[in-house]
Amino acid sequence: PAATIIVRDRPTAELRFAVDTLQEYIRRMSGATLPIATDNAAVTGNRVLLGLPDACREAGLSVPRGIDEDGYLLCTQGADIGIVGASDRGTVNGVIGLLDDHLGVRWYVPGDDLGTVVPHATDIVLPELNETRAPSFAMRWVGEGTDWAVLNRQSCSGESLPASFRIEPGIYHTQAALLPYAQYFPEHPEYFAFGGRIRSNDPAC
Repeated sequence: PAATIIVRDRPTAELRFAVDTLQEYIRRMSGATLPIATDNAAVTGNRVLLGLPDACREAGLSVPRGIDEDGYLLCTQGADIGIVGASDRGTVNGVIGLLDDHLGVRWYVPGDDLGTVVPHATDIVLPELNETRAPSFAMRWVGEGTDWAVLNRQSCSGESLPASFRIEPGIYHTQAALLPYAQYFPEHPEYFAFGGRIRSNDPAC
């Protein structure tokens, strides 16, 4: 292998997912398994810097201020490729952005490899990159609870990762939590759905 994946010591579940995903799909593309090292290890040759380790900061790679937490910077600098998220979930999205936008990997159908497209290449060569990406909106919840959703840069939970976007006390059917019937109905019955003849106390309304 001509490159080493660099990640900080004791990575989070998100960074572990990013490392494993990058390593797995590069192996499936080229047959080469990229070694993994921490950012305090002495490494020669090309490096893929994940998740803003010290090595990334030393190379001058950092995500611009104000970017969404799911956003990322994808940048080449000399022999290094920096994949730097505004958060660890952003770094996951950066890995997926590299695989999807630049290397042609696709995940069309959840569940198995039927809808997964992995191009084959003996050598993987990237052009100079310097791009910052961020999602257009926060709630992206197609395929909740699957790694397929994560691989398609959704913000919902995956099989092993929590959601990167939440609304408390909840997103769906939250009227009972936001407007308790016993507390608000006596003075504000207009807050509650009108079912023809009576106001409803159904918490799903």
